[in-house]
Amino acid sequence: PGVAFQGKGLWTTEGVVTFPWQGKYPLAFRSHVYEFADIASGEVLPPWALEPGQEVTPLLSTGAGLLRYRMSDRLRVDSMIGKVPCFTFLGR
Repeated sequence: PGVAFQGKGLWTTEGVVTFPWQGKYPLAFRSHVYEFADIASGEVLPPWALEPGQEVTPLLSTGAGLLRYRMSDRLRVDSMIGKVPCFTFLGR
């Protein structure tokens, strides 16, 4: 009782997607190259083209050579910090 927990954001074995910052979960945009598949249309978008309310699946490309790895996670774009999207994890 009385112990606070802080969410860690969205992390996978392959890489970091989001992290906690000021009550939001922004994209860890300096970690990897990110694209997002819009769940409704299937269109692949860069992070700066996302809009609040969209539901997306991350595509991750890493410096280690993993290219366009489609994650099974579903995220909702909640807000933007400048052009950096902030997400809520919806599930797998």
